[in-house]
Parts: sequence; C-alpha cells; structure tokens
Amino acid sequence: MTDVTSATDVSWAWRSDDSWVSFPKKVAVVLENAYSSAKKPSKVKVDKERFVDFSLTLPEIKKNFSSKLLDCDDSELVGVQRRYDDESKRRAVKRLVENHFFKPFTVFVAIDLNDNIIRVLKTYSATISSKLTTKTKLVITSKADEKIFSQELEAAKDNDIPVVTEDWILDSVVAGEAEDLKGYAFYPEQFKKKAVTAPPPKKAIAPPKSHGAMEIDSVTPPAPSKKTARPDDSDDDAPPVKKTKLQASSSKDLITIPSVSPDVSGLPEIDVPSTWVGVCSYQSADVADDFPFRVEISSYKAKKLLGTVSWPTLDGAKTKIRGTIEGDTVMFEEYEAISGADQVQIPSFYRGKITDFAKKIKGETIPNPNGSADDDFTKATFELDLIDKDESSADSPKKKKKTGVEYPFTFNVTKRTGNNIVGTIKWEKQKYEAKFKGTVTATGIEFEEFEVVSNEGNVKVDLPLTYNAKFKPSEASFVGKSSSGGAFKLEV
Repeated sequence: MTDVTSATDVSWAWRSDDSWVSFPKKVAVVLENAYSSAKKPSKVKVDKERFVDFSLTLPEIKKNFSSKLLDCDDSELVGVQRRYDDESKRRAVKRLVENHFFKPFTVFVAIDLNDNIIRVLKTYSATISSKLTTKTKLVITSKADEKIFSQELEAAKDNDIPVVTEDWILDSVVAGEAEDLKGYAFYPEQFKKKAVTAPPPKKAIAPPKSHGAMEIDSVTPPAPSKKTARPDDSDDDAPPVKKTKLQASSSKDLITIPSVSPDVSGLPEIDVPSTWVGVCSYQSADVADDFPFRVEISSYKAKKLLGTVSWPTLDGAKTKIRGTIEGDTVMFEEYEAISGADQVQIPSFYRGKITDFAKKIKGETIPNPNGSADDDFTKATFELDLIDKDESSADSPKKKKKTGVEYPFTFNVTKRTGNNIVGTIKWEKQKYEAKFKGTVTATGIEFEEFEVVSNEGNVKVDLPLTYNAKFKPSEASFVGKSSSGGAFKLEV
C-alpha cells in the first residue's frame, strides 16, 4: 500500500462573528501535531493570550455556540479557542481534512446509474471523463454493466486503458488512499505486462472519518434512481469489432467506438424535478429574522434551471426563479412575482454550494450582478434541504418522517493492515466511545465493537456487538445490520 499524504490537505480555523478564519500556518502545524499525537493534550497554546481546548466532546462543544455559528459538519468541530485571562470568552475551532487521493486519475465510469459513484470520485478530486479519450487514465465498471458498456470496455482494452472494478473505490475510501489498481483488475491480462499503480504521494495521514446513523426496528430505504434506457449492445450475429483507432485532426483525443457512451458532463448535481425547503436568515440593522422558504426546481436543461420560490410567512408570496448549475455551484434569481409582490424584492439573487451528496444547498444572497453600487442590498445566508415527495411544509425544513429511533455515530478508521481495520466509534446521543476491529470483505465491511474507551453518558453498554454491511456504490454508502437487531448506514 502506498504512502499518501500529499493527497491530503488539513486546515484549521476558528469561528469569528462573521466567518471562519484560518489559523496562521505555524499555529496550524502545532495544532495538527498535537491533535494527531497518541496522547492528545487537553490544551494547546495559540499565542500569549489564547489556547485551544481539546477536552470537550462534540455535544459539549455544540452547547457553547448558536447553530448559526456552527456552519460546518459536526465531524469538523474538534475544540474551543479560549482566552487565558477569561476562559468564558470562546470561539469554535474546526479541523478540515480534504482528501485528493483520486486526483491523478481521469476516470470514465462504465456503470449505469452512476451519479453517486461520480460524486464520490469527485469528492476525492478525480477528473470525470464523459467520453473515452486518450486522456482517460482509468475505466471503472462492474459485472452487471459489462454488456451495457461492452464496446467502451473493448475500446479501453485496445488502447491500454486500465479497467478496474467498483470495489477499488470502496477500498480506497476506507484506506484513505488510492489502492494499487492491479488488485482490482477487471481484465487481469491487462496487468500481466506491467503493474499499474497510483502515483506515489509524499506523506501519510490518518484515514478519513465516516458518518452514519443506527436506526432500531426499521430503516427507510432510499428512493430508487431512474434508470436511463440503453439499447442492448449484445448481438451474437454481429461481425467481430475491429481494433479501435484514434481519430485524427481536431478530434485526435477521442477514441472511436461503435456507440456513444453516456455524457455525464452535463448532468445536474441535483435531482430534477425536486423540492427543497429551508430558512433564509437576515442579520442586519434593518432586518434580523429567519424566513422559511420553499424552492421547487421544475426543469433543468443546458445547465439552466427554472422553478419557483414560496415564502409562507410573507403572506404566502410566490416568485419565479431562473438560474444555472455549474459543478457544485448553483446560482438563481427571483425575477418575477407570482403573488405577494409587495412582500418580496424583485430581483433578488442567490448563490450556493451543493453538498452532502446533493441533499443540501448552503449559500448567501448576492448583489445584482448587473446593478450599481447604489442599489438596495441586504445580505442574508440560506440553507436548503432536499425533501421527500411526501413532505410538504416549509415551516419545518429539517423534519423528516422517520420510523424507529436514530442514533448518530462517527466511524473512524485509524489503521488498516491488508484487509484488517481498527478504529473507534463515537455515539453522540449516548455519549460514549468504543474501539472496533474488523475486515474489509469483497462486498463490504464486517466489524466488532469490543471495548469502551469513554462513557460520559454513563450508559449500560453490552459488548461485544457485531456489524455486517454491504457497500452500495449507487448510494455511496454501507448498509447493514448489527447483532442487536438495528439497521445502520454509513455514508462515505
């Protein structure tokens, strides 16, 4: 297994009243070394006046601040910055790990229903190739998709482009680095001439954390994806396909194949049509309030979206919107009032980032790009959550129908040797942490929670508990059950 830390960036920041502020590089190095050490200190000096307190649990950190000041993932919150002269003066501290271990790869995904697989690859900085070209460095496929993409796969073999199974994605994410391609060869003969491995990074870091939730008694399955119809590529009477060649002139990079592979470059990062609900928060001298709103995206074509926005607390005002989606950035404009014109400002402009595997949009209002400096503008932040079709109230944007009881947890793999993994599980509601050991299998992971490390909630913990989960690439997650009877899901 190669050593990888060049593929990872770690940054540290503290939360001011307005935004996250990065620590100076020298301080960030000190914090990272302390945080990653075997015996993590409870206090780390920042300067003569301040220190970072690492002694608090996640729930204790969150109790110290309003939700508006914790605009980051829970997994990133690691401590509190305090003053030596008055420890009650405090700021939240976050540690952000950005993994780039797929960055060396330009990938063509020969898998139908591949949106979530593409998002996982992009999360770790892979470049997605919408067609098979000479710049494509890797093809990922599965047995179930071999017939559908038979011509593309033959073209890859003819042009010496490595083809691997989707298990390579799973094992790389679990390991925290790009695994050797040879062990995942879809066509073993491709690797007999020479071994193809990921470019060696420079230094190593701890594997990334995964997050999940345990739900007792029942689990709600994800909504099925709509499968794109494709013609049957198999033809027993067809003549043998000749070896593919590269086209000349301006199309020299394109590999010629009998049929065109699906173009994923224009796919939206969100489902269309879709419904989103959330809150738009204004904090200024003139306005200081939260306004629930509902966004309906009705169409998306050529990277342009259309839809409506409803404002239930503004006399039911409703507006038309238009905008664009570029990668993970969405921008839209309220350009026409359908009702309640006296309650809303037209035009109004919004910009946000699509996160959490296209289930959340976070952003802010922006000035009119075509306006002048004299135009009225009040800055606001907003957060939108994708809702199920049976959810209809914008007044409760984050409440979804559930069955059973959910127990959020953080799954942290600290070491991997071969297929064996060890690490810790933190249970947020029960406030305890335990060690686990397990194995990466051909289809997923099996692990055992066997020793309590800390138990601040003083809960009764009957160990060992065993867990068994299968990886579902289409959902970018592990789904399984524990020996206690609970169903669980780990998102990667």
